[in-house]
Amino acid sequence: MIKIFVSYVIAIISHRVSVILSISIYAGLLVFSVHQSWQQPAANWDALPYTALALRWDGHSENELRTAALAEVRTAFPGHYDNFVSGGPADAYKQAVSTDDSSFFAQLPFYAIKPLYVAGVFLLGKLEGNFGIATAHLSALAFVFISFFAAMACPRGVPIVIWLTGLITVTSYIGPFPLTLLAAASTPDALSGALFLGAILLARKEKLGVATLLLLLSQLARPDAIVPIMTFLLALAVINPQRRLMLLTTAGMAIGVHARAELPSGSTSFHADFQTTTPRYNVSGSRISRILSCSDYLSGEDCRQPSFSAFQPCWNFFLAGKH
Repeated sequence: MIKIFVSYVIAIISHRVSVILSISIYAGLLVFSVHQSWQQPAANWDALPYTALALRWDGHSENELRTAALAEVRTAFPGHYDNFVSGGPADAYKQAVSTDDSSFFAQLPFYAIKPLYVAGVFLLGKLEGNFGIATAHLSALAFVFISFFAAMACPRGVPIVIWLTGLITVTSYIGPFPLTLLAAASTPDALSGALFLGAILLARKEKLGVATLLLLLSQLARPDAIVPIMTFLLALAVINPQRRLMLLTTAGMAIGVHARAELPSGSTSFHADFQTTTPRYNVSGSRISRILSCSDYLSGEDCRQPSFSAFQPCWNFFLAGKH
């Protein structure tokens, strides 16, 4: 009897130790990843147009917008200024955009259709004193929420130790495209992904009203997130017939938001040029449509990028069952 009791106590202690250890490792990796991303952001080209849009919100005139944005990113990413003005296969493209106002302004519509991310950059930039660095720091903060929501999404019946170990090894920190890459990027992917994952957690707890609001906010951060958003809304409508009208109305609103996000004729995009197979990079004349932005998510190349991977684990979180 004593041996059984001792074995039981040891088992409880071992379980608690393993849980504490796994949580500590997960939290430690999160802190390390965010710290690294905060101190060493990716300094990707997208920071330049997002910085320009934040400066426009701050009241800068069109005449000084290009030079002011370049000055911001030079200060924000010391040692990486060439990323924005030259270098790489798009060297001529970057030079044209950084030296010519018309080419520069042609890029901005592609980024202006992500107003929630721009608003976040503006608010954080006002606090930090630099909009350029805010483009990356906002992603680092969003990654904290992604990691927290992912841990909270542990399915019923799955030991937390196994769940956190899976998150560490499969989706977040290890692999060819770990989600930690999002934490350092000057893109809206982490913010949109965090809102999307938060919506799924709320939907699992049957708080569909707030969940649908987060889904629309996720789309305002990145309009082509409509692909996973619409899939999820339609799945919810099937599972919850009593809330079907609200969910289908939200789907209609999502379509409306995406329709508003279509770029005007003649606008161009750094990413649109990069996702083509031709070695030429035009600085004008490229048109972006709703279909192109949606097909980016379905193409084989883009589906291997962290921006798409941010949404892939969400399906498993929801389908694993409600708490």
